[in-house]
Amino acid sequence: MIKSMLWVFLTAMLIPGCSDDDADRDDANRVALLCPEHSDKKIIDKVENIVGTVEYHDRYVIHDVTPLSPNQSMNTLVPCNLEGEFKEIGLQVEFSGYVLELFDGMVIEDTAGHPFVITEINTIDN
Repeated sequence: MIKSMLWVFLTAMLIPGCSDDDADRDDANRVALLCPEHSDKKIIDKVENIVGTVEYHDRYVIHDVTPLSPNQSMNTLVPCNLEGEFKEIGLQVEFSGYVLELFDGMVIEDTAGHPFVITEINTIDN
């Protein structure tokens, strides 16, 4: 009995599982595919089903986003991969994706918002 329990325990320890490191690596690979220019940026939040408004401030942004965590320091996101059909000022959207760290040396006052990678986006019918 003890031998079989020991065998089960050792076998379970040797079987590789899905770790947080694997999930983080998958997320980083997805960022690199969707926005290669941000492949070196750290993901600070993964968000789902967030509502915001498309605006234009020298580039298209998604504004009026409630800060989602202590890591997110502003309520505007700057998507690197916003498709043309969503580039309409005032458009209400629901979206998911990755909030990225600010660029090295960048302070909040110098940017329109957090770099952001969209993984899913839909318009909201009013």
